[in-house]
Amino acid sequence: MVKELGMFWFSLFFSVIPILFYLYILWWLDKYEREPIKLVLIHFLWGMIGAIFLSGLFSTIFYRFILLKLLDPELSELFATIISAPLIEEAFKGIILIFTFRKINFDNLTDGIVYGGSIGLGFGMTENFLYFFFGTNSFSDLIYLAILRNLFSVSTHFLASATFGAFIAISKFRPIKSKITYILSGYIVSVGIHAIWNFTVSYSFTFLVGIFFIIISLIVMFALLQLSLYFERNILLYEMNDEIQNGYLSDKFASIIPNYKLRNLPGWIDEHFRKDYIKIATTLAFRKNQLKYIQKKELKETYENEIISLRNKLMQLEHESKIISNSK
Repeated sequence: MVKELGMFWFSLFFSVIPILFYLYILWWLDKYEREPIKLVLIHFLWGMIGAIFLSGLFSTIFYRFILLKLLDPELSELFATIISAPLIEEAFKGIILIFTFRKINFDNLTDGIVYGGSIGLGFGMTENFLYFFFGTNSFSDLIYLAILRNLFSVSTHFLASATFGAFIAISKFRPIKSKITYILSGYIVSVGIHAIWNFTVSYSFTFLVGIFFIIISLIVMFALLQLSLYFERNILLYEMNDEIQNGYLSDKFASIIPNYKLRNLPGWIDEHFRKDYIKIATTLAFRKNQLKYIQKKELKETYENEIISLRNKLMQLEHESKIISNSK
């Protein structure tokens, strides 16, 4: 009993702490317009509870009532691991994205990676705990499995869901046919990533291939995230310059926004307004860029009205900051 209790707490520790660290890093990397932590946690909790429960339920039903009736036990196990598990798990992990990508906060490639990746991390955390507690008999076994799964298995869930999220984000402002194509393509690619990992770790002679595949995939995903952030910076540069050229915003303030380091330093605007100015100006730039791709009249009007409101708020903040600066 004491041993089981100890294994429970060790399993909980090694499944929760590394994943929360990964989640924070993922959220922190979205440096220009960090997502509301509430929405990130909603996606994380869906992966941790909702997606894993439904995946487990449907996988069990499919395995017992379909696979075992069609195939022998060994082939059923292999098919479930390589084919049905990725298909079912990626569907339930990604289904929440189909609903949440309509929200105004979910508006670019970086957001898709963050929200999708959060789901994958939540799913991987619960799965890790189950493997650690029910699949190990000693502390040394638990440590070995924790290292392996926290580095690679969790990365697989993260990569698959982040990829699905990225495709869904790209589809947001596309016509309906293109939207469906991107969503289906994202699902297929995410299933492929998951299936490749499950296949390679099913055999000892391909295990190292799986490790190499995940490492390369993580490098590609990080590069994609950096490329997305590069495009975000260019959007900020272009749109803030447009605001300055049209006489809406002051060069003294608006020109700082695209520079991540400078805008987080005090002194360029009254400190009472700095965070609000950064947030509003960043949102304004992204909304202006998104407006170019919107086709629906009602949505277009919504974005146009929001842009006017955001611009007026920035002009008011600039005016108030100048008054305070002149009074000192």
